[in-house]
Amino acid sequence: MQRRGQRLAAPVVGGQPVQTWASPQPTSSLRLVLVGRDGREGEAFPLPPIGIEIGREGGIAFASDPFVSPQHAKVTPVDGGVHLADLGSRNGVYLRLTEAAPVYPGDHFLLGNQLLRLDRLDAPWQEQALDAHHVRGFGTPVKPPWAALTRLCVGEIEGDRYHLRGTEMTIGREQGEIVFPSDGFLSRAHARVRMEVFENAMTVMLEDLGSANGTYLRIRGAVSVPYGSMFRVGDQIFRVRRD
Repeated sequence: MQRRGQRLAAPVVGGQPVQTWASPQPTSSLRLVLVGRDGREGEAFPLPPIGIEIGREGGIAFASDPFVSPQHAKVTPVDGGVHLADLGSRNGVYLRLTEAAPVYPGDHFLLGNQLLRLDRLDAPWQEQALDAHHVRGFGTPVKPPWAALTRLCVGEIEGDRYHLRGTEMTIGREQGEIVFPSDGFLSRAHARVRMEVFENAMTVMLEDLGSANGTYLRIRGAVSVPYGSMFRVGDQIFRVRRD
């Protein structure tokens, strides 16, 4: 029998590798609990041993959520947590970070109401050539960028683009190199994107700075989700509960 949830807040949304899973575990006390943007828990959905689908259709259905696909995600109990799988949805499944995580070009992450995508630079960052009189172009001195963040708006419209410079950049409502002062769901200093270099190999890390509402990374395929973790499907935020 279908269960229908309540509509929550504006979209929030990771890149983890696909993992190997244990067999489904019988956990009668395991459930998925809806969480509001104020942190309050709402409706709870028992999680059967065979798992349950979330979507506009399925065991947990949100027919009125415009960001949810018909078959959006599946959650299955496994040893130590749940197996969380994206079923090929348009808007993806987002997992709340509990520690710094690597991100790769094309990955999406959500903080507050801001959906951002990590992109490679379109072209090398280089000055224009000197003119015929060997005069250099005048301008603001800046560090060369090594990547960019693209802001994605509702309807998959690409908005502002932010170049990443130096070894790290902070995103927040008031503090940092990238600020969104009108976003009330952002903390003053919310998250950090940093570059790590080891033996000539560069890794980009995304880190939540203890924000109130968290930073969510769109998963790639399927991930292991331990008890207590939170994830987002469309406008719906879930916490994995086990008593």
